[in-house]
Amino acid sequence: MNPLFLSLTIAIILAASLGILAKALKQPPLIGYIVAGIILGTFISSTQNIEFLDLFSTLGISLLLFIVGLQLNPKVLKKLGTVSLALGLIQMLVTGVLGFFLLKLLNFSTSASIYVAIALTFSSTIIIVKLLTDKNSIDSLYGRIAIGILIVQDVVAIFTLMFLSGYQNSLSVSLFFITIIKGIILAGFIFLFSRFILPRLFKFISNSSELLFVLGITWSFTAALLFSYFGFSIEIGAFLAGISLSFLPYNSEIISKITPLRDFFLIIFFVVLGLHVELSNLTKLIIPALIISIFILIVKPIIFFLLMWFFGYTRRTSFLLSTSMAQISEFSLIVIGLAATLSLVSKEIISLVTLVGLITIMLSTYLIINGSKIYDLIEPALSIFERRIIKEDELSSHSGRTYETVVIGAHRTSYYILKKLKQLKQKFLVVEFDPDQTEKLKSENIHVLFGDVADSAIIEKIKFFNPKMIISTIKDYEDNKLLLEIFKNYNEDIVFVALARNFSDLEALYSEGADLIILPEAIAGHQIAAYMDDIRKVKAAGRQYYEHMMQDKEKSLLN
Repeated sequence: MNPLFLSLTIAIILAASLGILAKALKQPPLIGYIVAGIILGTFISSTQNIEFLDLFSTLGISLLLFIVGLQLNPKVLKKLGTVSLALGLIQMLVTGVLGFFLLKLLNFSTSASIYVAIALTFSSTIIIVKLLTDKNSIDSLYGRIAIGILIVQDVVAIFTLMFLSGYQNSLSVSLFFITIIKGIILAGFIFLFSRFILPRLFKFISNSSELLFVLGITWSFTAALLFSYFGFSIEIGAFLAGISLSFLPYNSEIISKITPLRDFFLIIFFVVLGLHVELSNLTKLIIPALIISIFILIVKPIIFFLLMWFFGYTRRTSFLLSTSMAQISEFSLIVIGLAATLSLVSKEIISLVTLVGLITIMLSTYLIINGSKIYDLIEPALSIFERRIIKEDELSSHSGRTYETVVIGAHRTSYYILKKLKQLKQKFLVVEFDPDQTEKLKSENIHVLFGDVADSAIIEKIKFFNPKMIISTIKDYEDNKLLLEIFKNYNEDIVFVALARNFSDLEALYSEGADLIILPEAIAGHQIAAYMDDIRKVKAAGRQYYEHMMQDKEKSLLN
């Protein structure tokens, strides 16, 4: 039996098993992958086997950076915003400086303190995006700012890797600058080739998803090999290859095809990280790892919170953003791994940062998931940070008068509700937490209150308007149950309307006193069934429905 294939198979089996266990414990699967590597390291001793898995790990990082590059097109950078840019850079500077002094107090060398401090400034894109998406908070104000900050951090991480690649073969200042000039020349060649040659090639094969995948991978590996030949890391070549394709109209399809391959190799990357953790060092590293983890879980969020407060955001937005950032990143592990490869830090430092990663990722998962509940508990203690003028008020547009109806959430369902309310000439207000959607509402002269209904301050503002009807277009049962309880206690005559995900939620909300609960899928089924007696009715209704929807598509709330 091929020993290399055996090692790979064992690594995959362990990763899958412990990944499933991590998910069962409501932890990110990558925790399981790293633990799988630690276990694997106890009975893999062959240098050849380890180097084989290291190659797979390198491919995973290369593909990750290739896709990051593909996503860094001008539209994404334009939407980044000055707030995210300023927050990201200032936070990294403050966290890095404080982290450096903390590591020096823990008696680490100057070199180790510098690189570990840099690693501590990054937060995990994979963890944050996944958990915010699961919470349906990715389009909230703090979710948007978090994504912007993560993009800033990722770009800084890329430049850090470029610096380390240039440092690899530069033993003097002159050689370092020569290396940088070489990098600029290579990057120029990459972009010239992608400007004049690649668009024609991709256009020629654009009708074949298979060839788009193959050509994308080919270009990534070619650029990586070219940079590696001239003394840079292959990861930088892959990243620049991605940026060079970000302007093409096919980049989304290329990303969708390569992502599964990237995910597989990234699993091996996390396994290899665990593989390099030396269990013999853990006993002496556990105390510094715990101290550094406390710094990440407490001090780093405080830095974010104070910066958000300084920029004028509410306590709740500031708190949810800050707790989302309380972990180190996959890029932290990559930077330390490359620094160790270049002998800038010891292998012991890899074990330390990996241990910090395990602790902070595990605990920050609970912080993100339960952020609103934690905020409700400590809100009184944060009252000293309240401001009279807050950033969120700039996004609202309401007169402060009484509204007959308050609609919570503005999207496709809300469009028809708002259309009817306009026809009835009712005084109504929309509560929305998506900044882009809020701007669309304001452009249509619709009164809007920007905020999240999970925020008690927003609830109090809604009560102030003394509405006769609440229409919730969100489907989350717990949120709707809470809203129903609050407003029925406030005014038992208020009419409460909401959506439900399933029949059990529908029954439960009716039993709690709701006036009208809609199950969208059931309504769609009833509508289709109404036309099924006559096939001609189906065709006629289909044409009419299509024309109607195409007209509505032009309306901003349906886009």
